[in-house]
Amino acid sequence: MKPQLEEQLSKMLKFANNAFEIAKDITLDKLSTDIPYQYSLLYPLGQIGELAPQKSTTFKKKVVGDF
Repeated sequence: MKPQLEEQLSKMLKFANNAFEIAKDITLDKLSTDIPYQYSLLYPLGQIGELAPQKSTTFKKKVVGDF
């Protein structure tokens, strides 16, 4: 695996772990009403979303190949 790909996947895992830690003890009621909490959870999820398309393109080009 290329170092850049490893670094991006590592970042995605870090953000996923952060989101899990933030959300593990929250109730749906609290999540639906606590705006600062919503933002604290959305940040790591947004970062994963920013990194994910890069992985999809790399995966398709390097592993699956051209269609």
